[in-house]
Amino acid sequence: MRCLAPLFALALAIAPACRDVDSFAGGDLDAGTGPGDASASTCDADTQTAIDDCGSCGNRCPVRANGVPECVAGACSTKCNPGFGDCDGNPANGCETSTREDAEHCGACGRSCGGSACTSGKCAPTKLVTGITGLYTISTDGAHVYWSSETDGGVYRCAVTGCSAPEKVGSGNERSYFLAVDNTNVYWNNNSTNGQTAPGRVFFAPKNGGLTDVLTTAPHASAQNPTQVIHGGTDVFWSSNEGTIWRIPKDKSTEPVALTKIQNSGSLAFAGDTLYIGSSEANAVFSCAVKGCTTPPPPLATGQTKAGGIATDGTTVFWATTTDLVSYALDNKAGAVKRAPIAGGGRVVVEGNDLFWTEVTTGKVFTMPKTGNTPTQIAQSQPDLYGIAADTKYVYWASRGEGAIYKLAR
Repeated sequence: MRCLAPLFALALAIAPACRDVDSFAGGDLDAGTGPGDASASTCDADTQTAIDDCGSCGNRCPVRANGVPECVAGACSTKCNPGFGDCDGNPANGCETSTREDAEHCGACGRSCGGSACTSGKCAPTKLVTGITGLYTISTDGAHVYWSSETDGGVYRCAVTGCSAPEKVGSGNERSYFLAVDNTNVYWNNNSTNGQTAPGRVFFAPKNGGLTDVLTTAPHASAQNPTQVIHGGTDVFWSSNEGTIWRIPKDKSTEPVALTKIQNSGSLAFAGDTLYIGSSEANAVFSCAVKGCTTPPPPLATGQTKAGGIATDGTTVFWATTTDLVSYALDNKAGAVKRAPIAGGGRVVVEGNDLFWTEVTTGKVFTMPKTGNTPTQIAQSQPDLYGIAADTKYVYWASRGEGAIYKLAR
């Protein structure tokens, strides 16, 4: 056997193993160097991370469009440059999509603007429906956005993808300000204040079409000027102008039951077996077990000026005062915590990991991770903002001044 070391010192410094010179004569210099071959040559690189020796010596990761090669756990991949993404899932063409401009992949792969433009990676708000009179609260089930009308007391909806004209879901008698939607029905109030002649009512109707029915009506005391309506579990809840909080099973198996009484208790949220109530008169937020509680119920937090716009994800309660967005963790370790400034109060909604809220006096809309403290403004100059809702893809808000509902991709 003749050793090549005297002839190729540099090569041996890199891979110091003698090869039989006769093997070169046979033309098998590269034989036995494939990945996984026990006789493969060795190299100094970490084949788990080195882009020139990824997974095996000499396996160089290719450079793809709009990205830089990476070697992760011995496998080649591409790290996309800012503003680009591999949105078609094909590694061969690299980061083919401009997430700064593509309205179907705006800011990130799969984030559709839902019909609006994408500029610098941000979707523009778009008007979902216009020409609405008497617009106040809105709600969504992810397929449609619903709203009730102050003008005729009815409930309407529009598909989240848009509609040529609103669809009327249920009829009412007079002014309606609040509604709630579950998997089957929509529930809403008719309020009989300000000289209106019809008695107050709480209605419900199948959201996909059907006859309007009544949960409560006069002369029952629960029909005295009902205001905010929400649902939770098997029950529907509402407040009244004089402060009583009512509960009735969705199947109407019993009469409405009074749970408690708090003046100006115009903001409700539900989680588990508990109602959370914001009072603009008591300047406090209360909790009340749905099976009944004291009058007044125990406060979660006091000193909350004009507390309203209440929302909860089951672990934390959020609300707006005239100056702040506030949170209260239900494990009660930190108490009420000011999270972000609000000018003049607003409405709050929590969906997934995010908070959204309106700022009534400025016409602005904000968002923030529910564990964060730095809000991002997503809309401005929206006259007479009121309702806000969100699903997994979009956030919606109601501009009463414009008679319009806006939609924005999350």
